[in-house]
Amino acid sequence: MEEELTTASVPPPTNLSTYSEYPMQLDDLPHVVLVNGIVSPILVGVTLLTNICVCVVLVRPNMRSATNTLLVAMAVSDTLTGLCPLPAYFRFYSGGDGAHREWLPYSWCAAFYSLTDHLPTIFHTASVWLTVALAAQRYVYVCRAVDARRWCTIDNSLRAVAVIYVVAVLYQICRFAEMRYTAVQLPSLIDGTGNETVVGCIGEYWPVLLRLLQRCRCSLGGSTAFLTASENSHFVIQRSVLSTARSNSDNDNDNTN
Repeated sequence: MEEELTTASVPPPTNLSTYSEYPMQLDDLPHVVLVNGIVSPILVGVTLLTNICVCVVLVRPNMRSATNTLLVAMAVSDTLTGLCPLPAYFRFYSGGDGAHREWLPYSWCAAFYSLTDHLPTIFHTASVWLTVALAAQRYVYVCRAVDARRWCTIDNSLRAVAVIYVVAVLYQICRFAEMRYTAVQLPSLIDGTGNETVVGCIGEYWPVLLRLLQRCRCSLGGSTAFLTASENSHFVIQRSVLSTARSNSDNDNDNTN
């Protein structure tokens, strides 16, 4: 394992123009630690208890209906949206051992962003479209009362839930494989002696995907788009306008004058 690691002395970042220039590190701002380590687990716990109560009531035989089927699916989606990031939050923010101040371990690189970004996005997307399905069902009940008995059934609601979940997964499934992670041995950020090292990771897009992004960038007319690991553990798209765009703007101003 040691022979495969790249040992690096990492200076402060000066120009993060590409995603792979700097090892992955979590945000250690006090409000981020407070929200991810304390507030989020409490809110998710309350949401879990209330949604369990909702599901227990709505799945009773005398409460089963097309509408309640969608409501149960929405409760499950909302609960999973909050539950997925908790393992990562407990590991790095709630432990009190300062893990959030250290480089993101190589063993957690893919898991961290899957738990905090990709999976919650799947369940949140499903929840949004389940809300749309519920609105469509309400429309049929009110404006197409004659057809409601035929269309608004439990079986059709289950089919709608299945379709929504499949589409939500397919919509995000490529993101689980868009990055490749390279193990790199780094000086510890929390070790005061400077002798301890940790195995961090550097994430970058696969070359094929990079070429596609490059083509998209060119087709968008010269804006440089890049993805970085954001301080709140999500990917943030940042854009910088090229000097050609500024010069064109200056030329327009000169022509106006």
